[in-house]
Amino acid sequence: MPRSSTWSWDRSAIEEPIQARLESEIESSPPSEILKDYYDKIAGNPKAALIKCIDRCNNITTMSWALSRERIYRTIKETEEHYPRLIEVLKGEIEYSNAAWLLKYQIESMLDIYKRLM
Repeated sequence: MPRSSTWSWDRSAIEEPIQARLESEIESSPPSEILKDYYDKIAGNPKAALIKCIDRCNNITTMSWALSRERIYRTIKETEEHYPRLIEVLKGEIEYSNAAWLLKYQIESMLDIYKRLM
């Protein structure tokens, strides 16, 4: 049955307020809270935690190639604050427990090197 020409659905009437609310929540939340929520969601999924830890290993191994000192400091702080929890998630999964040990060793070793050099 065709729609009446007098009825039209304007998606923007719904999407714009939702987007504005999301943006205001992000703007009103401190960055540390946004990061905490982000890592909480990752910690809820062991496979996502594994992928994120592998990605972080790569990032910290190569960060001296392109990042400023300030960004390196922020990355070190973020890693020290959030990644131990992700490693603990991995240790709790039998199929990821060996990977957890290797990832923890790699992350801690690289952070130690950066902190000594900076």
